[in-house]
Amino acid sequence: MNKSTRKLVIISMLAGMSYILMFALQIPLIPAAPFLKYDPSDVPALIGAFLLGPVAGVVIAFIKVALFFITKGTGGPVGSIQNFLASASFALVAGLVYKKMPTKIGALVSMVAGGLAMTAVMHISNATWALAAWGVPEDGRMAMLLTMILPFNLARMTVSTILTFPLYLGVMPILKRLGWSFNG
Repeated sequence: MNKSTRKLVIISMLAGMSYILMFALQIPLIPAAPFLKYDPSDVPALIGAFLLGPVAGVVIAFIKVALFFITKGTGGPVGSIQNFLASASFALVAGLVYKKMPTKIGALVSMVAGGLAMTAVMHISNATWALAAWGVPEDGRMAMLLTMILPFNLARMTVSTILTFPLYLGVMPILKRLGWSFNG
């Protein structure tokens, strides 16, 4: 199998896994905001960004969100856009940092950097348009950002990092033994 075909197959498999995880596992993390649900769908996107480069992570996030919107549609267009922004910014920044630091510590640093970038992107996105699009009154937006959305995104980053790190460390030696080299 040539390199571009292999890359396409891996992106497709990881996007499929990401979609299934998003579809099947939705866990509320913030009791006061049960509509903010964590799903582990960022894990395959992060692994894809590490293996194939940051653009692959963004593509995986896009395919996941598009499939979820078509099949389930929970959250509507606003939720889909927000989920894509979150997953894509997480995977993009993590993939960029990891490309410069392709080590175990680099993987950890990259996920923290990606998670913080995702948290910043989601803060800006919610503050500027998403909360208004969902009908949250202007006088309640700042409190919601600080007491629900910020803690949720930090928790999302933490849980995704805790799940991704050991999986990635387990997958890399196997792929190297098979002679696969990545990080496009």
